[in-house]
Amino acid sequence: MTNSQSSGRSDLDRCPTCGAPRSGGVLGGLCPDCLILHSLRPSGIPSPMDSTRPMDRAGGRPEDYELLGEIGRGGMGVVWRARHVRLNRLVALKTLRPGSRVDMRTLDRFRDEAAAAAILVHPNIVPLYEMGEWGGKPFFAMALLEGGTLADYRGKHPRPDFRHVAALVARLARAVHYAHQRGLIHGDLKPANVLLDDQGEPQLTDFGLAHWVDGGDPRWIAGTPAYMAPEQVRGDVHLTTAVDVHGLGALLYELLTGSPPYGKGDLERLLPAIQRSPVPSAHALDPTIDLDLDAVLKRALAKAPQDRYASAAELAEELDRWLDGELVRANGVTTPMGFKESALGCSKS
Repeated sequence: MTNSQSSGRSDLDRCPTCGAPRSGGVLGGLCPDCLILHSLRPSGIPSPMDSTRPMDRAGGRPEDYELLGEIGRGGMGVVWRARHVRLNRLVALKTLRPGSRVDMRTLDRFRDEAAAAAILVHPNIVPLYEMGEWGGKPFFAMALLEGGTLADYRGKHPRPDFRHVAALVARLARAVHYAHQRGLIHGDLKPANVLLDDQGEPQLTDFGLAHWVDGGDPRWIAGTPAYMAPEQVRGDVHLTTAVDVHGLGALLYELLTGSPPYGKGDLERLLPAIQRSPVPSAHALDPTIDLDLDAVLKRALAKAPQDRYASAAELAEELDRWLDGELVRANGVTTPMGFKESALGCSKS
């Protein structure tokens, strides 16, 4: 469509709810995005479509859900607190953002997020209940966890229990390793992407940037800058599971100190620091963080992928050693004979 054609569009050719351009013949005069929202609208709230006969009520359609309120939104999606009417079950329902322009890349990413979550069945990964499409737009329903996020936890606990935090991250590391075994890299590990259930148990969510271990697809080279590994910052195409080991280290660092390793904000300062600056000592920031735990952080956050823990499971085992009061391997070098050299002398590993 030319600019002159676009500028000449009348109000009758726009959605009465959000003002987005629409094509003729849409029920109630709504654009597809507002059509989805209308289907989620709680009873008793008026809508431009209230006088229109509802469309298909088959299973797997958003009409099966009653919208109870917005939980949050990101770059491409909105998460709603909703109730599955027939099952009378509360869920977290994710849809594309209303009024946003949707291209094939966004649609693929949204569908891939649901597909990734669907193959992961683990106690520390948020389960997927259902996925489908409505009006050509995908949606999916997940378990509703209302204990907040790990970011909320840190805000409520300015002086957290370090042992509790280490145990939480060890469980998350095993969940991440489980995903790796099934060929998926999360790629965006951070406190805000970890939900807590009503028992305080952590569950990993938001696989919107997940990609296959052997994929190498440059569409997915992204993340949250403050938690990205150096190879993500460089834009390397062929990422490995070491990206998530680094992400777990950055997440643990923030839970312990209150800030990601290199801070947040100014990207001109942040991105070069992630690539070249030494890992800041957590112990130097807070002397109550012992040197062994500081050593674990430094190894998980090493610049070169091969210098980090070989797997998320290995990081979990290291945290277990720290919790059990054993010598952590990050404090020494394992020799070919199976002995560990450290400042404390040699011990059998």
